Amino acid sequence: KTNEAALRELNSELENRVREKTHSLQNTIAELQKQCKITQQAKEELWRVSLFQRAVWDNAGALIVVTDKDGVIQHFNNVAEKKLGYLAKEVEGKLTPAIFHDVNETIERAKKLSEEFGEEIKPGFDTFTAKANRNIPNDDEWIHIRKDGKRFPVKLTVTAIRNDDGEITGYIGVSLDISDEVKLSHELLKNLDRERELNKVKSIFITTASHEFRTPLAGIKSSAALLEKYTK
Repeated sequence: KTNEAALRELNSELENRVREKTHSLQNTIAELQKQCKITQQAKEELWRVSLFQRAVWDNAGALIVVTDKDGVIQHFNNVAEKKLGYLAKEVEGKLTPAIFHDVNETIERAKKLSEEFGEEIKPGFDTFTAKANRNIPNDDEWIHIRKDGKRFPVKLTVTAIRNDDGEITGYIGVSLDISDEVKLSHELLKNLDRERELNKVKSIFITTASHEFRTPLAGIKSSAALLEKYTK
């Protein structure tokens, strides 16, 4: 009887433990399912974000170049490939953006920045990132040079990539081809100069005509006055 009672007590305790373990396991499974669902949602969200970024990256209509903090190109979008004539595999991990910048223009811009900031800005990659390093908005015009040597003007914006500690880990350069805008601007200036010249000619003509007419008209007026006065 004592053994039977002990056995029943042991079985009851074992059932309670199994029940607790089962309940704990069920909670763990439910939590895992929840985490899996969250993970799946996160993956789907990450995928959507990735698709969005890829769409922006490939269809922004701008040259997008990402470099590390030393200026070595890490990413080169397809617009940059088309506009500059380089393949991504030719430049990524190998070259800096200086390869498609005019050397003389870079030197001149470095001089101006050195005067503006009161410290030496060396010609090269430091010239392109000087404002971004100081969190100064930049939207400057530059000349880009294609692989085949052809040149075209761009509006370049450089942004520093910073980590949570504020340290710069790289840069993003976004260039917009403004060839059409520059061409239109030149046409407008040419038309403006032509209009100014035309106005100048008009002014000279009016002045000349006025002078040429004024003298004989003065004689006619005085003669008419005499004729009116001395009617006989």
